[in-house]
Amino acid sequence: MWTSKTVQDIPTSPKVMGIYQITNIYNGKKYIGKSKDIRKRWLGHIRNNRIGKCVNFHFQKAWNYYGEEAFTFEILEIVNEEAALGSREKFLVEQLSPAYNVAIVEDNQWTMSADECEKRRQTRLNANPEWNKKIGDSLRGKKKSEEHARKMRESLTGRKLTPEQIEKIRKSSTGKPVPDYAKKKIAEKAMGNQRWKLRTPQWRENMIAGVKKRWERYRQMKNGNAFGRKLSCYLASGWFSPDQDKQLTKLEAVFDSRADWIELASPRRIFVCPPDASLEVQDNVFKGNMKHIRECDFTLVNTTYRDIGTIWEAGAAFALDRKIVYFCENLPPGAKFNLMLSRSGIKVCTTFEQLEDYLNRCRDAGKMLYEPYDKEIE
Repeated sequence: MWTSKTVQDIPTSPKVMGIYQITNIYNGKKYIGKSKDIRKRWLGHIRNNRIGKCVNFHFQKAWNYYGEEAFTFEILEIVNEEAALGSREKFLVEQLSPAYNVAIVEDNQWTMSADECEKRRQTRLNANPEWNKKIGDSLRGKKKSEEHARKMRESLTGRKLTPEQIEKIRKSSTGKPVPDYAKKKIAEKAMGNQRWKLRTPQWRENMIAGVKKRWERYRQMKNGNAFGRKLSCYLASGWFSPDQDKQLTKLEAVFDSRADWIELASPRRIFVCPPDASLEVQDNVFKGNMKHIRECDFTLVNTTYRDIGTIWEAGAAFALDRKIVYFCENLPPGAKFNLMLSRSGIKVCTTFEQLEDYLNRCRDAGKMLYEPYDKEIE
């Protein structure tokens, strides 16, 4: 073991690499460290402690109290290989338990315990409250330069915590109560957030409805519906004779087989207005049918039997800018389709096969296809 009280006693050449020990001659407390150049390291200890910038708080406090002459410097072990410095330092620290060593050696690195870090922080805060407040006020609200922000961003980009670091953070935070000042700060920030103020029951209902809508769109597209949602169709047709009733049933079946992406509104299924209904009932039926026409994505208008009410509903749908698909079954060869009806619709189907094929192609395309009537008109 080599002992010295003054830096002049340490040889300058060659450099000495190894483990050293600093001892307080009054209470016997020690500090153990490692260095590739022990003389330079001892000079660093002296310089930092003289100006009060030693990173070891306990060592600095003892230096200030007992004075520089109270400490002796010793070389415990000369190490020839730099890679062995960490392991030898750890071994001697564990064997001698020096009082001034407040950190633990892990993988050749010093790791300070959470308790020691918090103790140091509190000590610094309590040492000079006025000075701390002055520094805080000078930095508060100060914007970093673009260059500074860029360097910070680059240094953190791609940086990931190791599983060990994550576990240490979790353990240090688990069971730790949130301070009152932190709760107050969180509450003040939340109260100043406009989105927080808007989180009313209605807001929550809208949020839930939006999530359901997005999920339904995803489900529809996954199932092959390029629309990404269900379409609504208003079926305008009469059912006032056996033939009309039979044809309407077949039309309803066409849409029922596509219930996974078309929601059908057929007036016969909603409510049949009796001939002797009061004016109030008639008004309610009229308003209900108009509501369905107004809100539908497209209207299927059955003109096979030229029902007056059905033709009127086609005009209402056109006035409301709704897409119209006309159905006129078994249009005889040479027969002509009405000009006003053909120009107001996006498609004219004359058979059930044509109608089903058209709907399937619309589903695959994700839009209502515009295929204007190109035959003779009247």
